[in-house]
Amino acid sequence: LLVQGSWNFWRMQNLGFAFAMMPLLQERGSRIEPREFLTRQLQRFNTHPVLTAPVMGAVSRLEEEGMPEEASHLKETLMAPYAALGDSLFGNSLRPLSAAGSLVFAFLGTLLAPVIYLALYSPLHLWIRLRGFTTGYSRGKEGVDFIKAMNVPLLASRIRWGVAILLGIVAFL
Repeated sequence: LLVQGSWNFWRMQNLGFAFAMMPLLQERGSRIEPREFLTRQLQRFNTHPVLTAPVMGAVSRLEEEGMPEEASHLKETLMAPYAALGDSLFGNSLRPLSAAGSLVFAFLGTLLAPVIYLALYSPLHLWIRLRGFTTGYSRGKEGVDFIKAMNVPLLASRIRWGVAILLGIVAFL
């Protein structure tokens, strides 16, 4: 959850990614050379924060299996597509849906509107983080198929329809 905690202009999320990978180094320290491992993890990395979990899971598996070049290649390959998918799903769909849903409750006069926002937003993003990491770790490179199987563009489109409906309801309130 802290991958953006030390975002920097030059290498973006690399420090957060490396920090998240540290337990792998500590657990498998005898088989992984620390300097080379950290050098690989500190390369430039930037994608949507929620979709870093499947990448971290797959990279962890590949590092454990002794395939560091494939792990680095996977990180580079998935950065841009996962950023676009994550922005579409979370920034352009789920966040507006959560805001519109909480807006309905705000117009009804309840103080639970912020709680409604979190109740609408949090389950999907937490599920994707958890399931993405575990699937990525258990299946390695094939673990990234989890995001492909979600059909994110269709899901985002359906969520945007929900936003339109909720905003229509707000207009009548």
